[in-house]
Amino acid sequence: MKKSHSMGKFYSRVRRKFKGTPGEGLVEFAIVLPFFFLLMFGILDLGHLYFVQVTLENAIRQAGRYAVTGAHENGKSRVASIQDVATKAAMGLNITQCIVSSSSGTETGGVGNVNSAGLPGENVTISLTTHLTLFTPLTDHIYGTNSVGIFTESVTFRNELFPYGQRI
Repeated sequence: MKKSHSMGKFYSRVRRKFKGTPGEGLVEFAIVLPFFFLLMFGILDLGHLYFVQVTLENAIRQAGRYAVTGAHENGKSRVASIQDVATKAAMGLNITQCIVSSSSGTETGGVGNVNSAGLPGENVTISLTTHLTLFTPLTDHIYGTNSVGIFTESVTFRNELFPYGQRI
């Protein structure tokens, strides 16, 4: 019994010695809070960056799958139809630029035809660009100025041997 009583005195003495002064918790909270918010908004920025990357990749994939079939909507060109598919697949993003070009003319030293989805068997390239505004202003040193990042995804597909000149 005597040992537990002496241990109790020891713990109460230690508690009194390390007991904080009034307002100490508030000062510690004020020091830690900005770092906590920076960490939380940084995590949100990384999640947003990942969302943009995955959404752009999905939109490119959907547009490419549509493009290689040679299909197009009634009353629209193939290029406009491909751009519509890409824009619809990129839900939640503001697509600022959608370029569709084909490999026509590249064999003869040209750079390809912009605004052409190509003939059967030719390559078609689709490129999407969007802007991303970051939550954390400190990350603008890493990703660009004014907390805006420019993201571009581009991919090349080979057209299937679809019946050319026939409306699909």
